[in-house]
Amino acid sequence: NVPTLLKLKPWPAFRWTIEDLRERIGDAPVEVQGGRLTDPDYEVNSFAHKTLTPFRTFVDLMLLGRGNDVYMTAQNRSNNAAALAPLWRDVGPLPAFLQPCPDAAFVWLGRDTVTPLHHDETNNLMCQVLGWKLLRLFDPDQRHRLDNYVGVHSRLGWVSDTVIAERGLQEIGRASCRERV
Repeated sequence: NVPTLLKLKPWPAFRWTIEDLRERIGDAPVEVQGGRLTDPDYEVNSFAHKTLTPFRTFVDLMLLGRGNDVYMTAQNRSNNAAALAPLWRDVGPLPAFLQPCPDAAFVWLGRDTVTPLHHDETNNLMCQVLGWKLLRLFDPDQRHRLDNYVGVHSRLGWVSDTVIAERGLQEIGRASCRERV
């Protein structure tokens, strides 16, 4: 339960591009979250934002700069397993201690997206293979400072440097994953 940054050897997945993914997945239907910009609690209400769309259409919407409005997240995993199956052969090999299991893997795909403050109920390995993401990690013992209110979600939304200082939080990990594209 301690955040760790690992440097893994390059995988075939590191060669992915959006165009490559569009060609490989094609028009397979995928579940994504849409209409998030009209809902200030889009993460809490994520199930209300689920929609099926051809993968190519999702990519087109994403590339049009819809930003946080359209996003494929872990909560879309079960309905996307078949469509995304061709990608798993490019993910690996993982270190032996991770016991890779493609059925338990998630894909997040979006552009200019924001994931509000929350806590995960599982141990996770995040592998950024394309794009850029800032992760801020806090010790679970600081939960009382994070204003949890529904399930795993916090009222704080995105945690800025100002919020961290105001609440006396200590980051135990911070990573900017891969290069911004």
